[in-house]
This record gives sequence, C-alpha cells and structure tokens, in this order.
Amino acid sequence: MSNRPTEKEYSGYYGKYVAYVPEEDVLGALEASGKYTQELLAAFTEQQAGRLRGTTHWTLKQTVGHLCDGERIFAYRAMRIARGDKTPLPGFEQDDYIATGNFNERTWQNLLAEYAAVRTSTIEMARGFTPEMMQQVGTASDSTVSARALLYVIVGHERRHVEALKQHAK
Repeated sequence: MSNRPTEKEYSGYYGKYVAYVPEEDVLGALEASGKYTQELLAAFTEQQAGRLRGTTHWTLKQTVGHLCDGERIFAYRAMRIARGDKTPLPGFEQDDYIATGNFNERTWQNLLAEYAAVRTSTIEMARGFTPEMMQQVGTASDSTVSARALLYVIVGHERRHVEALKQHAK
C-alpha cells in the first residue's frame, strides 16, 4: 500500500502541491526539503533578502514569512483533522498576511530561525500521527483534505516557492 495520499484525499487545488512531492515517505520529504531550503536561504545576505524578489512581487524576506505562515496553517489543519475534528476550517488570504507580517523589518537571521523552528515543529507533530490519523479526512478552504495530504501540501508548497528562489541563488 502506498503512503501517498490518494486523489480522494485532496481537491484539485491541493493537487498542484501534492504533485511536487513524488516521495512515499512524507516525513523524509519534510526533513529533506527543510534542510535543502535552509541551505539555499543561508546563501543570501541581509541586503539581498530585503530587496530581491523571491516570489511574484514579494521580497525574499516576505517569501520566507509566507512559507512560515503557510506551513503553520497547513500543519494546524493537519493536526485538527488528524484528531478527528470535523469542523470546516476557513481559508486565508496570503496577501493580507504579507501586508501585516512585518517581514521586511525583521532580520534575515530571525526569519531563518523561525523557518527552522516551524519545520521542526511540523516534523515532530507528524511523527506522532498514527497511520489512521494520517488518513483522517476533514474540510479546509471548502475542500476535502486528509491530514496526510496536508503534510504533502506543506512540502509541495515550499518546493513551488523554492523553484523561484533558486533563480536568485545562481
């Protein structure tokens, strides 16, 4: 049996992120992508992080802030769904979070430390999920999704943004 989520565990919206993660072992993918992203981000200076565009119209600092925000929200959803909470979970407007996140005023080192802490927290939470908890299904952003699929979404969402960041690291 595959450890990957089936298409019944997520909507088309989430599918674009799940597609970025071919691995069967989502914990291994979380660990590997976290390490890779930390190494990539460490190559940028404070000055670069505040002025270079990381994704769309956001700076690198804002992009890392967005990765932290997104991972926290997806992990929170995964935790609630894994625990059997059937309450529909609302979506969020990422641009509103960027506008009020104060990311450009923070130091690059502070944002890198936050990213590392968020990823470690996600990994440790996911380690505690049983196979049954991983397959629990709930509703988030008006879409059906499993706890397992949300962990894949975390990795895929990050990988999508990292593709844009790699262009600056060259």
